[in-house]
Amino acid sequence: MSTIKKMTLEEIKNIPPMTEAERRELKNSPITYDEESPKLSKEELSQFHLAKDAQEVKRPVTLRLAEKDISALKVKADYFGLPYQTLVSSILHRFVNDELVDKEEVRKLVVMAKV
Repeated sequence: MSTIKKMTLEEIKNIPPMTEAERRELKNSPITYDEESPKLSKEELSQFHLAKDAQEVKRPVTLRLAEKDISALKVKADYFGLPYQTLVSSILHRFVNDELVDKEEVRKLVVMAKV
């Protein structure tokens, strides 16, 4: 039985990339389950590949941001265990898809609903 070791973000970042031999071994290894793993069918497992393939192409952009905003983003990103660029991308994605919520607007709606 394998043991689970909790790792810090810094430890995870310092894991060396897999060698080609390790990749081949992993690819040819059968899927094993422990008592906490959900049992997934081949069809369910194939969805993981489909989701990966469906990812959109990302293009680099340049933004000029205030230094204090970048620092605040880095602090929040670190809290969530994300690179700050990933957090910025997530925020922008949620904004363009109308998924960000204005707290003040929500408060107004709650007050109106109580009346």
